[in-house]
Amino acid sequence: MRKISLIPWIWICVLALPSFSQPADLDQLFHWSISLSKPDTAQGASGFIDLTLQVAPDHFAYQKMINFTVNGPDGFQSSDPVLPPPVVKVDPTDGEEKPVYENTVQFRVPYSVSLAAPVGAMPLTVTVRYQGCSQTLCYFPQTREFPLTLQVAAGTGTPPPDVAPSPVSAAGTASASADFFSRGYLLTYLIVFGFGVLTSFTPCVYPLIPITVTIFGARDTKNKLQAFTLALTYVLGIVSMYSALGYLAASTQTVFGQFMTNPWIIGVISLFFAVLGLSMLGLFDFQLPSAWQARITGVSGRGYGSAFLMGLVAGIVAAPCTGPILAGILTYVATEGNPILGLTLLMTYSFGLGMLFLVIGTFSGLMARLPRSGGWMEGVKSVFAIVLFVCALYFLKNAVPVLRLPFALTTGIYVLAALLLAAGIGLGALHLSLHHTGWMVRARKTVGVFLCVLAVYLTVGTQAAVRASELNWINNLEEGLARAKQEGKPVLIDFWAEWCAICKEIDHYTLRAPAVEEALK
Repeated sequence: MRKISLIPWIWICVLALPSFSQPADLDQLFHWSISLSKPDTAQGASGFIDLTLQVAPDHFAYQKMINFTVNGPDGFQSSDPVLPPPVVKVDPTDGEEKPVYENTVQFRVPYSVSLAAPVGAMPLTVTVRYQGCSQTLCYFPQTREFPLTLQVAAGTGTPPPDVAPSPVSAAGTASASADFFSRGYLLTYLIVFGFGVLTSFTPCVYPLIPITVTIFGARDTKNKLQAFTLALTYVLGIVSMYSALGYLAASTQTVFGQFMTNPWIIGVISLFFAVLGLSMLGLFDFQLPSAWQARITGVSGRGYGSAFLMGLVAGIVAAPCTGPILAGILTYVATEGNPILGLTLLMTYSFGLGMLFLVIGTFSGLMARLPRSGGWMEGVKSVFAIVLFVCALYFLKNAVPVLRLPFALTTGIYVLAALLLAAGIGLGALHLSLHHTGWMVRARKTVGVFLCVLAVYLTVGTQAAVRASELNWINNLEEGLARAKQEGKPVLIDFWAEWCAICKEIDHYTLRAPAVEEALK
């Protein structure tokens, strides 16, 4: 507990006042509605108390801070609530993943009425405790009470079927759609589209482009509009297949949303990305059994129908090159748990993958100007391998704190990353192959890839560390007060809560600022 003057502390408090101020009506930001699944419940029967939370856009509620208590007379008994799967968000102040609820979610509290309960109106009180946050600050924990009246009817009663609540209601889906583009996904879409374009330059796709556009007839037609529509139909086949996969993968949010806080699950996902990276380096291939491949590659013919069918199976035929990238994107959308994101992100990737087919199919004269197939296409696969390895480390840092690089991004870090990247490429990260018989070549390739991965990870895996404070904090209240009394100086007491995001921001930034540290001395 450092001795300070009163004026700097007043200055800090004044600056922090806007952040601590409460909104005019928290019930508008976090609106609760309560109802009974069976308003008339017979003696000996059971039912549910349904609770719906509507969260305003750009706000969320911590799962661990939500608590329900139901008080009623003798003859009424409530059970543990049924919670929907949460969404996992990374706390910007401490880098930890936290399960939260957004948009509209539904909860259920099971209850039962005993055979000895009196017939007639039974008053109940439902107490809800929660704590909500915006994107920049967290509000104080709130408590709300809701009265309910349960009508108890005579009879032996039969319990209703055990129905779990829907993770997100229809209103929640609409709300998610409304604020979908406000979550900073634009860069993700651009990167994924670029991945699609790069995938079309891999050895499994690029050499097949002239053959494919010839088979479904786009190359031979002299009508540019017809050539374009044929090529577009082929691309729409790819889009249909991959978009469906993206939607299905993102719909597994009930699985990923519950387990993504488990470090073992995060480790498995990171290992999966690493395996995909090894596949792109050529250590093994993603491919279907030969009998299946023979059936799929037999799909051919001219016209729009054949072009669409060929597009549907195109990604499967090129699985050795497209499989790892596709699997990586599907894993990402599954962890996000947003079906709209899964659908549109895979659609974006598909259009990127089909861009060359669309251009060559429409303007067949450009085919002669395309570079010939060669070793440069293996370099494209190596680029994807580096990206997948970085993704593996990026996911793993949420479970392994040592991977959270303890520095902020500076010009020096960018220069170091550029030098490492240049060294990795120079050693052979892109142009050499692990299939080479010489161990020296393989070693150069391995070290080069490692340096490139390190270079990229330096720019995405950093987490600004909390610089060691120069304030001499005393962790014993009595000792600090005694020293302050002895020396005739005021004291600064720092108090906080685990759920208080602004408290962590003050610890991480305000009290670590050199000017503030100097003032507090």
